[in-house]
Amino acid sequence: MSPAAVAGTPAPVGAGEAVPGEAGTRQLLADYAVHVAGLTINPDAKRLRRRNARALTDMHPDVWAWLDRPTPARLADLRRSHAWPLICWAWVNGRLPIER
Repeated sequence: MSPAAVAGTPAPVGAGEAVPGEAGTRQLLADYAVHVAGLTINPDAKRLRRRNARALTDMHPDVWAWLDRPTPARLADLRRSHAWPLICWAWVNGRLPIER
């Protein structure tokens, strides 16, 4: 997708509202699912992205508390869950701080 197309993409409902806690994580996951639904990738790739995001949030229902874990532990969690696309999307869109 071109940068111009990305700039013209409307933000999901609740986008930009960085609300910490489990409720914030649920909203982040819901907004990410909307983002994934709009990607021009095959249905299996969409399913994997959603599943991997849920794997991380099932292990750590409060993503903001997860950010307080040591970096090696967070990297291990991301290797296990394959949730890099969720975290990168959240960072790029200002939904999560890179470090706390």
